Amino acid sequence: MWAHHISELLAVKLTGPVAVQGKHQMVDDSHGIIRFALTKQFRSKIKDDDPLATRVSVPLYYDRRGEIIAITISADEIRTCFDKGMKEPMEMVVNKLKVLDRQYGNSIGVVIAGGSLRTKGAKDELLRRFPTSMQDRVKFADDLEMKWR
Repeated sequence: MWAHHISELLAVKLTGPVAVQGKHQMVDDSHGIIRFALTKQFRSKIKDDDPLATRVSVPLYYDRRGEIIAITISADEIRTCFDKGMKEPMEMVVNKLKVLDRQYGNSIGVVIAGGSLRTKGAKDELLRRFPTSMQDRVKFADDLEMKWR
């Protein structure tokens, strides 16, 4: 979800001058090919770099027939995109858990699955948004060991 907001940010950045071979100039991305490639690269990098935890900027590069296009997404821009992407889903999950708490007590939890939520920084940031009383009932699918019977 939040990678969608990163893609939108890249689209905006690509409408202005960007670094091409070290010089700032306009590029034509009317078909979204550069944005798509940079978004894909961002998704790959967040698995290794964990920018939400480390609070670092993420440099992205695109090779256009030998010309290197460079765009950097700042730590603040990453945080803003994460916040935008997670706001509504988090509100929904917390509200649903509150309803379930009233019906069943504190015996109900939630398992969260998602590609961009596999990093420690994203998990910690998401957990922080849950009320303290619910945090121990939130699990992430890739942290669980499951057995099929």
